[in-house]
Amino acid sequence: MKDAKIDLQIRRFEAENTKISLENKELLHDLRYLESPQYRDKWAKENKGLAQPGEKVLIVEEHIIQKDIFSNIENKALLKKQIMLSKPNREQWKIFFFGEN
Repeated sequence: MKDAKIDLQIRRFEAENTKISLENKELLHDLRYLESPQYRDKWAKENKGLAQPGEKVLIVEEHIIQKDIFSNIENKALLKKQIMLSKPNREQWKIFFFGEN
């Protein structure tokens, strides 16, 4: 009986470790994007109005209706969408066909 409880606890810890590992991979992916030159360029254009020679900055704001329970989930989904849309077109197609790395 004691061994069964220990085995159950081990399986719970393994499941939690797997979940945390997946979450860490997602966060690392987001961090890599936020450290990328593409994001810095996007941020400079959106927040400072800076542009490359010959470019014009056009900002289209997306309004989010926050709900108490789902706001964190929606914000994470919105961040993923922004990350995806900021990638070069060929990268978007690659992810569409083959999934993320």
